Amino acid sequence: MNKILCVALMLFSPFSFALNLQLINHSHSPHYLVTEDTLSKDSLINQKLILSANYHHLNDPLVATNADGTTRTRTIIDGITTVQIGAGWQTSSRFLIGIAAPFSQVSFVDSQTKEKGVGDTSVIAKYRVTANNDPTSIALIPTFTLPTGDQNLFLGDGGVGLGLKMAIEREFKRFRINGNMGVLRNQNAQYQEIDFRNRFLAALGVHVPINDRWHWSAEAYTMLSKTREQSPSEVVAGIQYLRSDSLSVTTGLGFGGVDGITGNDWRFIVGLKWQPAISGGIKMIPHSQSHLTSKQEQTYELISELNLEVRFDHDSDYLDEQDKKAIEQIASLILENKLAGKLVIQGHANRIGEADYNKDLSYRRAKAVRKELIHHGLDPKLTKAIGYGQSFPILSEDPRLALDMSRRVDFLIQ
Repeated sequence: MNKILCVALMLFSPFSFALNLQLINHSHSPHYLVTEDTLSKDSLINQKLILSANYHHLNDPLVATNADGTTRTRTIIDGITTVQIGAGWQTSSRFLIGIAAPFSQVSFVDSQTKEKGVGDTSVIAKYRVTANNDPTSIALIPTFTLPTGDQNLFLGDGGVGLGLKMAIEREFKRFRINGNMGVLRNQNAQYQEIDFRNRFLAALGVHVPINDRWHWSAEAYTMLSKTREQSPSEVVAGIQYLRSDSLSVTTGLGFGGVDGITGNDWRFIVGLKWQPAISGGIKMIPHSQSHLTSKQEQTYELISELNLEVRFDHDSDYLDEQDKKAIEQIASLILENKLAGKLVIQGHANRIGEADYNKDLSYRRAKAVRKELIHHGLDPKLTKAIGYGQSFPILSEDPRLALDMSRRVDFLIQ
């Protein structure tokens, strides 16, 4: 369904019209400008909120043609400039609600005037149907639009629209690919004898991280209708700079129909994405140490420092050699200082993924550490593994650091 009515209206004769509609899709993905992702593990870092503002300038979006629609005769609108304001709220690792409202300025050639107007407001609900660790993820995206757009400025469909898209994502070693396919329906979307109430949408996006700060993306999208003149396509390439893990800026350039008829000549885009850190939960479970001596308290602090060296990869309970070395030192400190009581190993996970899965994952992490401690001499009867899942995340103003540090184990002496 239509986000903004924008690309090409071609006047064949006073009695025959063909309306060529190109959507300005507003993506709630942190990596794309117009393509939706599937809420995969690298989607929203803070698992909550994404705010965005996209600036679009379309060159020659409205032209007149000869009677058979093969040759452009003159330009009617030489530019449409749009700012899209969007917000997405991820209620869980599987579900997001998003809204986008566009504001445009339309430049008419004949009257040499510039008119301002609002476009149709779009609302989406995105639900990932596959598991978090599936190599290929799929999401369903029901959408609808509110008829807030100005039809006289070619900024709206004139009625409430309904649609459904499917997003598919596959991550490879150095890049990821996203595909969108869907249909949309708007009962009021007709112009003269032209009927564009039913449309098929398709998009393909490729995202390539160059380094920690710079990413590259390419996107192609189209709208298929009854005739070629009503089926514009566009290719957009962009470069993204991550100012921080929460803030990114993307600059892109798009090209429409090469024949100068079936799409706008070119499009310039600047996108701003902001994922503000949202606090929640508690930092750590306090350890029971009221019965410890001063020396034992110091030992416990050393254990806590060593424990910072034990970290897990995403969706993993594997301990590498550095982890095992730190655990061996922890076991030695416990045995040498005779820390009395039962040692509870508390496993944790971050908030990426389903709660039940993360609870099991955190328990497996705790068991892996417990097994290594027993291997270095601790009494199995005096050790216990517990998994708390994502209940106790580490909080940080750096969302990515918080996710990494939450994949951990803590020690509690009872």
